[in-house]
Amino acid sequence: MQTDVLIVGAGPTGLALACQLIRYDIDFILIDKNQTTTPHSKAIGVQARTLEIYEQIGLAEPLISLGLQAPKAKMFAGGKVRGEIEFGALGEGMSPYPYVLFVEQGKHETLLHDFITSNEREVYWNTELESFAQTPNGVSAQLRKQSGESETVDAKYLIGCDGAKSLVRHSLGLNFEGSTFERIFYVADVLLEWEHGHDALQVFLMRNSLLAFFPMTGEKQYRIVGTFPEEFSKDEAFAKRDEIKILLADHLETNTSDYWIDRLHECDLWAMEVLDWEKMGEHEAYKVLKIEQTIHAGNKNIVTTRCPIKINGERLYSDKSAPKLGQHKKLVIEEFGISS
Repeated sequence: MQTDVLIVGAGPTGLALACQLIRYDIDFILIDKNQTTTPHSKAIGVQARTLEIYEQIGLAEPLISLGLQAPKAKMFAGGKVRGEIEFGALGEGMSPYPYVLFVEQGKHETLLHDFITSNEREVYWNTELESFAQTPNGVSAQLRKQSGESETVDAKYLIGCDGAKSLVRHSLGLNFEGSTFERIFYVADVLLEWEHGHDALQVFLMRNSLLAFFPMTGEKQYRIVGTFPEEFSKDEAFAKRDEIKILLADHLETNTSDYWIDRLHECDLWAMEVLDWEKMGEHEAYKVLKIEQTIHAGNKNIVTTRCPIKINGERLYSDKSAPKLGQHKKLVIEEFGISS
């Protein structure tokens, strides 16, 4: 295949670039190793300049409608509001979008992808860059599809939009400039009832850590981002996992399983109740599957469950227990010609 621009990576950056190339009628091929756009919230902040660029192709207002505008940030210390930053005042007279827009990355990517497909272009999903080399006329790239099939693309330009572990950047020997903020972060999408409203970014300043609540679309929905204290190492997080589990368990016990499952479903997260043996036996799905079987283990009969799949329309049952260790060793050696 031949093209003007080969874009590696169909995240927000690669998709946005493809939209601009459509605007200027520049041919491109856009590939990504994933199956489709992300279903997750991930990166949520959209700045004014991004919206100004999207306005040029008619995508600013559609994206704004998918998100929530945060015109200000409230700064907390000691449990009290100590100050506010008005985002509108910072960009007043400079941009028609003087605020930070919070919108889930999944929704953002879907909007960009829909623009691409509506202009009769496509993303080559399940396709990965294997290698590339400079040529007299540009670059030649080797791609690998999910099927294992390889394909060569000759392009005038290759643009790496493939993230922090970019093969393009590593192959060119380019450094990832900057420094690492050596802290452990935690992120959570939650439903939250509190007295501080839903109209601002809420930032809690503490001596050894930081905690921020980003308002999201949907009543009471927030993205929480925080840091553990500086002395809290990754090894300590693993070592204290049991203490963390106890804290979570104590909180979860404040309400019913149905309550927490409903909260997760409201956030588009799959969840179901974990059943004990008695409850599972009463469940309609368990009865329909006819999953119980009795096996003979020596002088005992044991009621257990079978594999739930069918082969050629037949359910799989067996009354034999698993063999004892080494029980069939001789038969295996003889059948497969193994030298002992």
